Amino acid sequence: MAVNHLQQIIIGQVTKPPTDVDVVKKFMCDLVESIGMKRLIEPQAVYVKAVGNRGMTSCVLIETSHIAWHVWDEQTPGLLQFDLYTCGNLVPEFVLGLVKDFFGLTNYSVKIFDRAKELKEINGGDSVWL
Repeated sequence: MAVNHLQQIIIGQVTKPPTDVDVVKKFMCDLVESIGMKRLIEPQAVYVKAVGNRGMTSCVLIETSHIAWHVWDEQTPGLLQFDLYTCGNLVPEFVLGLVKDFFGLTNYSVKIFDRAKELKEINGGDSVWL
């Protein structure tokens, strides 16, 4: 089996920044399952109340690496920074669709990197900023 080293980074504005830890943990479990990965630990989620950094943060370790993100919700729309790294298979369009649905992602940039031997961008740098 070939080992990939793929990373998907999404940065964008969101209209549905989550605030419920249990809803976020369920989303992370569903995300991991829907992309065919295996969790190593239960997802972690914490709502950060610090001024200037307020919002939900979450991560989960997967058998092939990790998924981590933070949403800043003090501004409207909120700001999402999302990172998925895997040594498994990655279908970026599918992941983007799930992120759009859950967070209400509107304006965004997506980058896909192959990190096998260097940090090599492998997509055209999809961006949708309205």
